[in-house]
Amino acid sequence: KMLRLSAHVCKLTYILLSELASMPHVTIYGPPTCTARGGTVAFNVDGVPYPEVERRARDAGVSLRGGCFCNPGAAEHAFGFTANAESKATFGAVRMSVGLANTETDVERGLDVIASLGRHLSRNAVDKRGWTAQQLE
Repeated sequence: KMLRLSAHVCKLTYILLSELASMPHVTIYGPPTCTARGGTVAFNVDGVPYPEVERRARDAGVSLRGGCFCNPGAAEHAFGFTANAESKATFGAVRMSVGLANTETDVERGLDVIASLGRHLSRNAVDKRGWTAQQLE
């Protein structure tokens, strides 16, 4: 039974990793395959703070987590900054997890949310000064 469970989780994790890796607006953390990885994938959506990713997912009925995952000092080390009240609210990552109860449809729903953030970013592209295309017109 454990082998079937492991195969199920690995299959869903593989789909999640493969699809996230194909999105140019996503940065994945950790091993790129199921080797040395469980059913949890941590990532960021470039240009979108994790609380916004959480909100969009929640609005779509998708469960995921954002933040530093109860690991004080991890974000500071990973992103190279000094912690303060403002940084704690904006630095972190998003985590999607799969397990026994999840299906490919669940994974696809989560991926749809993340893909939609990339489409939103391309329509509202921001230059290095933080200006959108509409502001530059």
